[in-house]
Amino acid sequence: MVEHYQYLIERKTVMMNIIKMMIVCCLLIFVAGCGGGGGGGTPPAPTPPPAPTPTPAKDITVKILTTGVIAPGGTGKLGGAEVTVALPAGVTPRTNPDGSYVVTVSGVAVPGTLVYTPIYTNGTLKFKVNSSLADPDGFVVGEFATVGFTVAAGATSPVNTDFTFPSSSFIESQSYSTVRTTGLTPVAQIQ
Repeated sequence: MVEHYQYLIERKTVMMNIIKMMIVCCLLIFVAGCGGGGGGGTPPAPTPPPAPTPTPAKDITVKILTTGVIAPGGTGKLGGAEVTVALPAGVTPRTNPDGSYVVTVSGVAVPGTLVYTPIYTNGTLKFKVNSSLADPDGFVVGEFATVGFTVAAGATSPVNTDFTFPSSSFIESQSYSTVRTTGLTPVAQIQ
C-alpha cells in the first residue's frame, strides 16, 4: 500500500509540474500576443479640422484727418470740411441711441465746432463740420472728426486704405467765407 501512495504522490507531483508549465506557457503566449505591432488593417480616419468660428460683429473707431498744406494767401486755418467716406464691404456707420450716426468733432477742431447731420446712402457716409459762430478762427490741418463704424459678423476687418474719399471740400476760415481751399486730402486712421 505504501507503494501505491508513493505512486500517487509522484503522479501528483508530475501533474503539478505539468500544470505549472502550462500556466507559464499560456502567460508567455499572452504576453507575446500583446505586442504593439502595426500589422494589417486600415488606419483610422483622420479627424476633420474644427469648423471655423465666425468672426463676431465688432465696433471700430476711425479718425478722419486732413493732410497737406492749405493753399497760401489765406488764414491758414479751416472753417469747415465736408467729406464723403466710401465704406468697405461689411462696414456700416454705428448709430447713437437716438438713431443718429456716431460722428463727433475731435483733434484739432476747436471746441464748439459743429457736426451737421451725417447722411448714409449706398455705402457712403457724408458729413460736414463747421467752426461755430463763437469761434470763427477755425482749425488747423490734422484730425477733425471721429466716426464710429460696425464691422459685420464674418466681414474682413478693414485697414486704413479701405476707407476712401470720393469727394471732399475744405472751406478756409475767413469770417463766414465760402472760399474753398486746395492742397488738402482727407485720410482715415483706424484706432
